[in-house]
Amino acid sequence: MFAIVPAGGQGSRLWPLSRVSHPKFLLDPVADFGIGSREDASVASGASVASGVSLLDLTLRRLAPLSESVTVVGSAATRLPIGNYLVEPSAKNSLGAAALAARQLRELHGDGVCGFFPADHLIANTDEFAAVVSAAVHLARDNHLVTVGVSPSTAATGYGYIGVGERVPFNSGSDAAPWAFTATAFFEKPDAARARAFVDSGAYLWNSGMYFFRADLLLDWARELVPGYSAWLDGADPCDPELWEGLPNTPIDRALSEPLAALGSVAVVVAEDLGWSDVGDFAALRELSDGDGRLLNLESPGTRLFAGADVSARERVVVLGVPDVVVVRTSDATLVVNPDFAQRVGELPALLPEEYR
Repeated sequence: MFAIVPAGGQGSRLWPLSRVSHPKFLLDPVADFGIGSREDASVASGASVASGVSLLDLTLRRLAPLSESVTVVGSAATRLPIGNYLVEPSAKNSLGAAALAARQLRELHGDGVCGFFPADHLIANTDEFAAVVSAAVHLARDNHLVTVGVSPSTAATGYGYIGVGERVPFNSGSDAAPWAFTATAFFEKPDAARARAFVDSGAYLWNSGMYFFRADLLLDWARELVPGYSAWLDGADPCDPELWEGLPNTPIDRALSEPLAALGSVAVVVAEDLGWSDVGDFAALRELSDGDGRLLNLESPGTRLFAGADVSARERVVVLGVPDVVVVRTSDATLVVNPDFAQRVGELPALLPEEYR
C-alpha cells in the first residue's frame, strides 16, 4: 500500500486552538487536548505519547509499518519537512488531494493500491487498524472503492454515516479479517432524530474518512464522474494553475462514494473496536479528555477547560455554576461554547480580524 495523507485543512471547529498558521493536524494531543494514553500503542517504542508529538506525527507513525511510502499533500503555507510532500496549488478538498497524489503514484507504481488517511484523527487500537488496512487493501485490488466504517457508540450528529448492504466475500489470507459489506448510501452529519434512527437500525456505520483505491481507478472514476477532471488529467503538468483552478472543491464522499455506491462499487470494511475519533469539534474532544488541570470547577458538572500550549502554566480558570460548557483558552483568545453548538465554532474565524484566524 502507498499511503496518502492530506494535511491541508485548518480544522476551524477547534478554533482558537487551531489557526491558519497552526492547523489542527499540528496540534499536540497531550499539551492541547489533555490526552496522554489513547495512542500509546501507536508509538513504535511502546512508550507513552510525549508532549511535542502532533496528530500528524501520530498518523505517520501508525502508517510507517503498513505502507511502502507515505505522501503528504498540503499547502505551500504549511510546508512540512517531510520527504515526499506534495504542494497543492490551492485547496480542492479531499478529492483534489487524493487525485494529485494518485497521479504521482500511478507514474511510479502503475495500478498500485493507495490508502487515503486523514492527518488529524486519533486511533487507539493499532492492532485492529492494521487488520482493517490489510482487509481494505485486498478489496481495493479487486476494483472496489473501499472505505472504513466505525461501529457507532452514540448517535453523534457530527459524523457522516454509511448505510451497509450485502456482505462482500474476499480472501485476505486470515480467518480473523474484519467483515466487509457493500455501501448503499452516504449521509453527512444527520440531525439528532435521523442519527438515532441510523444507530438503532444497526445498518449504519460512522464514516471514518479513510479510503482505499487503485491509483489508476481513482483517476478513471474522477474523469468519468466529476466535471473538470478530464481536462486536468489530460494536462501534462498536474499543478498547471489554470487546469487546477478548473477543478471543483469537492470531497471524495460526494464526488465518488455516492455515485459509485449506487452502482454497487463501494465496499466498507467494519472496524468494531478501533478507538477512533476525528476530534472534529469540542463536543467530540470533551468525550475524549477530562480537559486541563488548571480548571477550578465549582458546581459546574460536565464543564471542561482546554488551554493551548501558549498559555502560562500559572494561569487558573475558575467556573462556578455553569455546567456542561467547554472553555478554551489561548494567549490571545477565549471561547466558551455549549457542546450543542460545537459544530458552529467553524463559523467564528470568518467573523474575526485576520490576526485571530
